[in-house]
Amino acid sequence: MQRNLVSEASPEDDSNLILSSDLDSSFDQLLSSFKSARQGREITETFNGDLLLDHYYTISSTKLNSLLFNPRTRFWHALSRIQGTVGFQAEDWTSESNGEVLKRSVTYQKAAQPPLLFKPVNVEEEQTYAGIENETFTILCSVRTPDVLLGNSFKTELLYSISPGPDLAEEQKTSHLVITWRIKFSKGTIFESMVRDSARKGLKSSFGQFSELLGRNAELIELKDLGAKLQMLASVEPDFESSWRMAMKSFANPTFIFSVLGIGYILVHVAKANARVIQGLEFPLFDLPDSFGELVFPVVLTLLGERALGMVSRFLAARRHQASDHGVRAHGKGWMLTVALLEGSNLDAVDSTESDPYVVFTCNGQSKISSIKFLTLKPQWNEIFSFDAMDGAPALMEVDLYGSSGLHKETALLGHTEVNFLSSKLSDLGDMWVSLTRNVVLAGESHLHLRIFIENNKGTDIVREYHEKLEREVGRKVSINSAQKNAAFQMHFGLPQEEFLIKDFKCELRKEGTIKFGRLHLSPRTICFRTDIFYQDCTFFFIWEDIESIREVPPSTIRSSSLLIILRKGKGLVSNHEATSFDEEGRQSFLFQTFTSFEAASRIIMTIWKSRDPKQKVGLVEEEAGSPLCIGGIDESLMSEVFSSSLPLNISFVMELYNGGEFEQRVMKKVGCTEYTVTAWEPVKVDVYQRQVNFKLGKHLPWYNGKIQSTQHKSIVQGRNGWIIEQILTIPHAVLGSHFNVCLRYQIEHETPDACHVSACVGIKWLKITRSSQVIARSTLFILTSRIKKMFSLIEKEFK
Repeated sequence: MQRNLVSEASPEDDSNLILSSDLDSSFDQLLSSFKSARQGREITETFNGDLLLDHYYTISSTKLNSLLFNPRTRFWHALSRIQGTVGFQAEDWTSESNGEVLKRSVTYQKAAQPPLLFKPVNVEEEQTYAGIENETFTILCSVRTPDVLLGNSFKTELLYSISPGPDLAEEQKTSHLVITWRIKFSKGTIFESMVRDSARKGLKSSFGQFSELLGRNAELIELKDLGAKLQMLASVEPDFESSWRMAMKSFANPTFIFSVLGIGYILVHVAKANARVIQGLEFPLFDLPDSFGELVFPVVLTLLGERALGMVSRFLAARRHQASDHGVRAHGKGWMLTVALLEGSNLDAVDSTESDPYVVFTCNGQSKISSIKFLTLKPQWNEIFSFDAMDGAPALMEVDLYGSSGLHKETALLGHTEVNFLSSKLSDLGDMWVSLTRNVVLAGESHLHLRIFIENNKGTDIVREYHEKLEREVGRKVSINSAQKNAAFQMHFGLPQEEFLIKDFKCELRKEGTIKFGRLHLSPRTICFRTDIFYQDCTFFFIWEDIESIREVPPSTIRSSSLLIILRKGKGLVSNHEATSFDEEGRQSFLFQTFTSFEAASRIIMTIWKSRDPKQKVGLVEEEAGSPLCIGGIDESLMSEVFSSSLPLNISFVMELYNGGEFEQRVMKKVGCTEYTVTAWEPVKVDVYQRQVNFKLGKHLPWYNGKIQSTQHKSIVQGRNGWIIEQILTIPHAVLGSHFNVCLRYQIEHETPDACHVSACVGIKWLKITRSSQVIARSTLFILTSRIKKMFSLIEKEFK
């Protein structure tokens, strides 16, 4: 038998291994032949063993099978590097017994893992396809470890079952991976229980790393509530009104009809009327009304005409925003927020007339806008919005209801509310009515019907990943708490199960001359305080987004260094009875002191707060006026990553976007850039080039009709095959355009001959301080993020 051994691959990026699994077409032919030969036969090589893995992934079962068992896949080589395995060799699949048997052998040396393995162990594994039916794959793996104690008296069997999972929205395929195991003994031994316990611990550790790596390449779905979610979202079908129906609602009314008939009547009258004799105070070319009827009628007609133009304006606005953000797919891995907007009930009106309501959802700096519902106070939306992945679970979502009516009427805020995800379990958010407030007074009959789902698709080890990231930012070790301590923390403060404890400190809370002794608990979304003395009853928490500022108070003769936490206006309603003080605007402040290690506590608290603060997170910072703008090396502290993806495109094709040719002109025109002109690249340093890019943005984008001037720098990624494109945009015609410049940074790196990785960052360089900086920063970030995503989506379409 001829053997084609696949040796260890060179170190590569483990974040995208799926592409390589499609290189071996002979593997698909073998599977087809095996399926035909086994057609009609039952799968006999199955067993009910202990469960190792039971996960759903956003990848089809066929692709998942190829990712794991295609001879050319890099998955097992990447796993070997993680686990320290050496000498990995896998044969090609071979067909035996007239195609009814499909198997291969795999050998490797497992690294020592005390106390289970005190020395490297040779492993022999035989993989056999037990059956293929309706895109369901069953693979039996028999593993022998002859070097371990009693290794010749038993073998470990693993059964992989890969089957199709439920289809998600937009026909996205999923797969269900179940891995079970058992030990078969060839001869009896009194050490069976010891062998089983050792094998169980080793497999649990090994397949924990297996699951983590697989989660990087196929998004993991938490299916505890997915069935209910899919069932609820399946009934949500967008209720988009047709243009004819909207036109009938808008124009089929007496005001518009009378206005049109009146204007037509006057035009016909003017065409048929004879020239009048000049009389009274008239003179040639100056005709005055000759009766009170002629004086009143134009005034009435003008008022009706204004109403008619207002209806036309409202119809065009509603038609233009008919679809809005609905159906935009989310990107990335992390915490995913999905919001279904169903309907509104008895909404407030603008100027006592029917409004054109629409809803804006804002969470972690991202915004989603619903379509406009025309001339109604009881709208039916049935729209679904998916937010891009977030590093941490979201704590708060703002819901704003807007509406307008008439010509030249500004959009009015009809209602506002906040959905606090910490106030109830995630399952309770699946179907809820939220009340809206307007001018701080509860609008008793104004409600929105929402369905909200939060899930994590990054994997099961988010606690460890969060601690590792925090350790890098803080610069010191942050230990992971036990499950018992996390459960006690959740119980004391009534928090959901996904909220875990990061760190707790012994401290004091000062309030009106009294001191309350307790502990300050920090979690990804909350900062909590609880007394630990029985006669002091004090338990409260607030979320990080509610904090406006944190200041270190230097020590004095009577107290040590302290932390002063000030909440935003109107926040912390459940903790106001424990606040240290209130300022003139009603903002609460809390003074914590006497930490065991003030420096460590302050550093961790400041780091978590800055990572949760949307202004800090997007990297839009304000700097002193007159600070110079760096060109050809943008300060990375100003930048925030808004796009990161692996594209199935050759890097040379993507770089055509920056060559000034027809392809660049076509793509930029489609993203809304008009009068797009570029100069040739000119060398300014070694491997650094520069050019000028000027354009205007379309009518549907801000800064319309204003010339945008920009400078682009292109440089080679040091030590890697790729390019960095840095761009500075000057927007003189924008609101306060002279106060800031926009910085863009694209990094395009080669991954495989048919794939490259693209990341994009956005930032603002402030030249002058302004009160409107936060508004400008948010709108600019939102617009440019959407434009960048659309641009690279168009590049993929152009390639196809």
